[in-house]
Amino acid sequence: MCGNFSCTTSILKGNVMATILCPRCHAEVFRSIKDPTTANMQCDNCGFVFLEEGETQNPLVSDDPLGCLQLLKRALQDQRLAELHKVSAIEADEEAFCPSWDGSNAAFKLAKSLGMCRLFGVNASTLIDCLSVSVAIAAAGELQTRLGDWIQRADDAEAEWLASESFGRLDACCTLLENRMEAWAIFRVLLESHATCFERTGFEASRLLNRLLAISELTMKFDTALQEQDRLELLSTIVDLPLLDNWRAFLADEFQQHLPWWLDGTLERVGDEVEQQALSLLPDRETALRRFKGV
Repeated sequence: MCGNFSCTTSILKGNVMATILCPRCHAEVFRSIKDPTTANMQCDNCGFVFLEEGETQNPLVSDDPLGCLQLLKRALQDQRLAELHKVSAIEADEEAFCPSWDGSNAAFKLAKSLGMCRLFGVNASTLIDCLSVSVAIAAAGELQTRLGDWIQRADDAEAEWLASESFGRLDACCTLLENRMEAWAIFRVLLESHATCFERTGFEASRLLNRLLAISELTMKFDTALQEQDRLELLSTIVDLPLLDNWRAFLADEFQQHLPWWLDGTLERVGDEVEQQALSLLPDRETALRRFKGV
């Protein structure tokens, strides 16, 4: 994955270095100014891999702290959306409407980027009002498919954890939580699309409604998989990263009162419990000294 980052320069051991803020956890990542590329660089804090150059936007001071508008602009420029823009709401509601993989993927990215704007209170009205029914149906179909994949990945989390190194473990946990944020963001804009269509035209868009119901059921299964005690303990290993704090801090006011389970302190509580359990297994000082002395 890739994201926006800011870049400043500093001197490190006599060499001019560029300081890049990781778009996931906002930790500083250093690179030599002699090597301008960030490709394949990795954040030492959370394992985020930089795949390409992004905008020089400082996520700590911007009105758009997570770069949502830049991602939305890119999504709107995707030429693969053209096939969907030609389809009316009534045509999209027919079973004969079958968007291509490319179209569905582009619709998913658009729904995700618009949904993130909604979650983080970023005004996107100058770019887009809401998703058309055809785009919403295509995005919904792609989200259904991905939710199935995410549920399977959650079920395999323990095995992936054991097979991974430190960065891989953190990255896997961050990815599962990012997937859950994506599902939340996309579902909101899909609901918005359905409601707007009905309010403006009186058209029910029943196919979109059916997909929303299916997504709701899959999302509950995803939550069930993630909230298994063993999985919560794995996910709690990322609570010391700024990821969750950043999401909470930048979340729009309307979502602050009723936080979802992964942002309401559940993971922090589980992390504290795991830490206390680990500490309880350690011998007291006197026992440790006897063992050290072989007594």
